[in-house]
Amino acid sequence: MSSDDVLMANAGELLLWPWTGILATTTADANAVTTLAAHAHQRFAGITTTALQEEAPNHRLNFLVIHFGKSWSGLRYAMSLAFHFTAAGRRDWQQQHGEGVFGWAAGEDDLLGDGTVARFLREAGVRARSVEDVEKEESSIATVLGAAVGEYERRAKELQAKHEEKVLLANKVEEESSWINGELKEFRKLSDNVIPEMNRGIHEENEKFKIELDAVSREIESRVERIQELKDGRTQLHRSKVQKLAFEINSLDMAGREPKTNQEHERLKKSYFDLKKREWLNKDVFQEHRKELVKGFEGMMSDGHNVIGIKRMGQLDEKPFHHACKRKFRDDDPVGNAKRLVSSWQEELKKTSWHPFITILVDGEDKDVVDEDDPKLRQLQAEYGDNVCNAVKVALVELNEHSPRGRDVVNELWNFREARKATMSEVVKYIFEQLKASS
Repeated sequence: MSSDDVLMANAGELLLWPWTGILATTTADANAVTTLAAHAHQRFAGITTTALQEEAPNHRLNFLVIHFGKSWSGLRYAMSLAFHFTAAGRRDWQQQHGEGVFGWAAGEDDLLGDGTVARFLREAGVRARSVEDVEKEESSIATVLGAAVGEYERRAKELQAKHEEKVLLANKVEEESSWINGELKEFRKLSDNVIPEMNRGIHEENEKFKIELDAVSREIESRVERIQELKDGRTQLHRSKVQKLAFEINSLDMAGREPKTNQEHERLKKSYFDLKKREWLNKDVFQEHRKELVKGFEGMMSDGHNVIGIKRMGQLDEKPFHHACKRKFRDDDPVGNAKRLVSSWQEELKKTSWHPFITILVDGEDKDVVDEDDPKLRQLQAEYGDNVCNAVKVALVELNEHSPRGRDVVNELWNFREARKATMSEVVKYIFEQLKASS
């Protein structure tokens, strides 16, 4: 605001804000409102106005309220009314109510009383304020806005710096991705050449070994039958000749055939055990390959949605515990109770002294099955239900099969689609499918 504007308003004078001007006339002329509007338009074209009328004895009071707004130019317009209507301001109007047009800048006095103008101004929400007060407020607002602009500029610089940092990071990631893709292609190329050859060699060796083992087994069975026949002295000769030949057969056996038979028997036993040793060695190699694949899959997430992945054999399924505790401890920390229950039973499973199994005969072979009458299991079932008890039984069976001595949780390659152990061929096939999908 300029010094000229300040001089226009008396120090401490309370004007109406937003800045407001008032034109008034006393006349019985029906066109009085139009006359006031013409005066306003002549000097303040485009500014909003409101026409008001008030009935008085023997005449009618006509007013035109001019809304100059909150700007400093609006204050200048309001203060200029006194110059346009010299000696015809608010004071003259209040004293004379004479003919002609009176004009003035609306002040605190115009808010008082029950007249039409006063009621309108109060309803419009205008306030009586000094110019100095408005100037201080706008100065304070300007300071706040300046601080906000400064903070905005600071944040903008920070965001720009973060954006540039992310761009650099994205470029770096893109470069590393290119390198990884290149390495992956090389690995895929190597896998396409080496792994099929390895599998082919292992398969051919296993097939060859199987054929040899089957052949030797058949030969052993055949020769054992022949040896048994020789030892039993079985013959198709007539019984009358058996006694005569028995001495000769026994003599031959004692003289040479029995040692020969025993020597052949020992040779066949040695061949058989050599083949069994080769079988055990092949199984050891196979298990080593399987362990390496398990290690590779341990870094991958197996949530049951993957076809092939790692299953923690002997680890409790926690879902039944949470459902049971939610029912049993609805208002008493069901999540915490479930976690403690799972932890307690996982430790219980590790105790080798607890062996809730019985042995039954299945298809001619002994098989361990969970003892349904075990006291601990029956108590668990009574307190938490079938689902929790079944989860413990499943973990028991898995530990008894995969880690019977230490009762430790074991990672196993698992076919989640068919709920069983995954074969080596399934695992290799799945690896190649993933490699193809990522290319």
